[in-house]
Amino acid sequence: MRQHSIYIVMYLAALVAKAAPVPSPTTVAPSDAPLQSAHNGHEHPTENPPAPKLVCLAATFDFGERDNSQSIEHEFVIQNEGETTLEIIRAKPSCGCTVASISSKQIAPGKSATIAAKLDLKGKEGRQHKTITVESNDPEKSKTILAIKGTAIATVSVSPSSIIVPNYDPRATDTKRITIVARDDHPLAINDLTTGNPHIFAETVPLKGKNGVEIQITMTSNLTEKVINGRITAKTTHPKKPDISVPYRFTLLGEISVYPEKIQMVSQKQAVTRFISLSPGKVKKFAIEKVALPDADMKASVQNLKNNRYRIVISNIMPTADLDGKKVTIHTTAPTMKLVSVPFKIIARNVK
Repeated sequence: MRQHSIYIVMYLAALVAKAAPVPSPTTVAPSDAPLQSAHNGHEHPTENPPAPKLVCLAATFDFGERDNSQSIEHEFVIQNEGETTLEIIRAKPSCGCTVASISSKQIAPGKSATIAAKLDLKGKEGRQHKTITVESNDPEKSKTILAIKGTAIATVSVSPSSIIVPNYDPRATDTKRITIVARDDHPLAINDLTTGNPHIFAETVPLKGKNGVEIQITMTSNLTEKVINGRITAKTTHPKKPDISVPYRFTLLGEISVYPEKIQMVSQKQAVTRFISLSPGKVKKFAIEKVALPDADMKASVQNLKNNRYRIVISNIMPTADLDGKKVTIHTTAPTMKLVSVPFKIIARNVK
């Protein structure tokens, strides 16, 4: 009886399972949300917008060696390798170089323009390097540097161009020299040589193996002037350098060397500090006994340095017009420079 009941239950369960509906495949409702890409949920990067691109394949022009009586002219070619119009905003030359013209400030894609530059070598000697800064609307490189370089050579060179001798001791037998050399075959000789000072003498000596001369300069030993200024002048037989003029300045060596010779300042209402240096001249050992100041508010301190040198520190200086012409007086043990005076020079401030 029990076994018969079990069969009936199993038969009824089979009938129920057969009658149950079969579930249909699951469908996904459409969504308004955007689908993510396969790149980790990130959108693709945007491309750069079209832009101009300035290119100069020869940004440096080397003119080599040229006579300094000439001018250098050169045209730089500017290309636009971008996709939109290249605009040249300005072309700014460095000192000594000029921009003659820009053929076009608006350069279409794939087109080019020229920038004409000029360098005047007159009066220049040695290595030259001048630049032109080109500003444009190139977003990657708004400034491009163009350059002109080379060496300026004088047909007739004069060296040195000036003679500056600080602390000159007239007791010494030192001779100063000016060398004049022609680099061509035209004979060079000197005429009408003058110094402009009766205590300064000059004579010419031919240069061996060169087309040129040397001017030898000496001085007398009985000079009394502290500073001697003048010019060595001469006429030459060379057509490219008919006249020669070399300035000179000799500051005679005293018992003490003092720097500066005057304290120069711009007028202002704020206190400042300045320095005076004293070092041995003809007298190798000396001492500073006292420093007298023109204003009671100023302060002075003396610093002893190596090799019998001194630095005087003057503080609390009010550089007003009332101070102009007044002096700092330094008392020393030097036989003929017991009193050393350093004046103040006050320059009026420009008020715009």
